[in-house]
Formats: sequence, structure tokens, C-alpha cells
Amino acid sequence: MAPDTVLLVGHTAEAFAAACRAAAVPVETAVAPAQRARQAVLAAGGEALPGGIVLVADDSAEELFGPALALRAVPDLAAAIGWVRARPAPLALYLFGASRAEAAAVAAGTRAGALVEERCVEHAAFTALPFGGVGASGFGRYHGRAGFESFSDLRGRVRHGPFALARMFDPPRSARVRKLARQLLR
Repeated sequence: MAPDTVLLVGHTAEAFAAACRAAAVPVETAVAPAQRARQAVLAAGGEALPGGIVLVADDSAEELFGPALALRAVPDLAAAIGWVRARPAPLALYLFGASRAEAAAVAAGTRAGALVEERCVEHAAFTALPFGGVGASGFGRYHGRAGFESFSDLRGRVRHGPFALARMFDPPRSARVRKLARQLLR
């Protein structure tokens, strides 16, 4: 689980790189040697920043899951929403600097497992929130009550007692019950 592509709405890649250099937050890398090698190939030719992030062009057809972070400049929010809608639904969308109206437009115009404002990844730490993607980004919800229900076989069971009101309408219906039914259906 990691941010994959940054859509720069009205900003340049250079300005984003400068902000990343100023923040210099360390990045965890993959432990498995095969995954480390895959990330190195994806990050080849990118701009290395302090903290281990490598900015790359947004031309990878696969999810990056590593210190490589793809950038794509888009002219406006409508273009960003269109870009997201043209791809399989992501596990999460992370919004930074969006107004309430912009966040509402993103929520209404996109589909994702989560929509998180002003933070990355931490939604997975809230055990009461259902965690999981939609479509190709993952199925199900795996925290708290939602997780219990995902792994449970929930089913309805109906059993009427001997004096249930509903039994009054079971056949054969008396003239009095038919009259009552007509009155109720008016």
C-alpha cells in the first residue's frame, strides 16, 4: 500500500519536487530482493530526492508500490477526475489542498476504496473503518465490524410465533380478513 501517482492540479513537477526536497521524509523500501529490483527498474532515470523518493514520469502501466512516485500535471480538477475515472478504481485517493467543494466533486466523480484528505495511508490504521478496495484494487472490507461481516455467512432467518399478526393473512382468509386487507390497501 503506497501512493502511486501524484496528479498535480495547476502545479508543476518542479514545484512538487522542491516541496518534497524541503520535507525530506524517509521512505521505507521493499524487503524482498525481487521487489527491490523491480522498484529499481521502475525508478530508473527518475529524479532522486532526499528521503528515498524517486520522481518518475507517469508512463508505467503498473502500480509502483515503492519509493518511485509518478507525476502527472493536469490543467484542472475536471481533468484530474477524468484521469482517475479512465482507470481501474484505486485502493485510495489522497487529496491535499482541496477545498470542501473540490473534495465533494472528487467524492462524487470518482470511485475508490477510501477518500482521505490531507494525509496518506493512515486510513488503514483505523480499525473501525472498513479497509479494502473496489474492483481490481482489492475486494472486501477487512477491519472491525466490516471485516467480521466479510468473513461471516450472514443470512436472514424468519420464524413467526403462533400469534403473529402476519398469520392472520395466511390462506384460507375469512371474509373479515379480506375486508380488513381491502381497508389497509386503500
